[in-house]
Amino acid sequence: MKTNVLRRFFICLFLSVAISACAKSGREPLGKVVSVYDGDTITVLNARKEQVKIRFYGIDAPELRQAYGAVAKKTLSDLVFQKEVSVEILVPKDKYGRVVAKIFVGELCINEEMVRLGLAWSYQDAAKSTHEFETFQKEARMKGRGLWADGKPVPPWQYRQLEEEKRILKRIKDREKKEKEAQVIEK
Repeated sequence: MKTNVLRRFFICLFLSVAISACAKSGREPLGKVVSVYDGDTITVLNARKEQVKIRFYGIDAPELRQAYGAVAKKTLSDLVFQKEVSVEILVPKDKYGRVVAKIFVGELCINEEMVRLGLAWSYQDAAKSTHEFETFQKEARMKGRGLWADGKPVPPWQYRQLEEEKRILKRIKDREKKEKEAQVIEK
């Protein structure tokens, strides 16, 4: 009877260690962070002295010109700049040529930390089922952390769309102005 209990205990212990090792097995040491572009993009210098641009998987931080954009960049810098990081690569290259990954300093997942601090959204287009980020986002929102202190913060994807619409309208107005000026000159 005692041997069966002990056997089950050791089997459970072995499985939990194996599962834990598997969870970490996707991580690889990458190198030192040499640049922080914004709240969700960094550059890492790897062992071969190559710079690798990394976009954080599953999150979207405010744009630099957006409310909390500078705060997100500063906080990310405090968390990772000049530190050794490991990565769990989820997309080897996105359409902009960046690696898309979860970033770790020690055991701390920086992607989750940025959302937990209220300085990034859980980004569903990039992470179809990143439930852990959604949980941190709900907590940050409920506690009014970071950008959630604003009540109705504008998500970066909406901000980018609004900025693009403004640029298009400006180009249209500039073109109309030039056409009017050309008509005046012709007369």
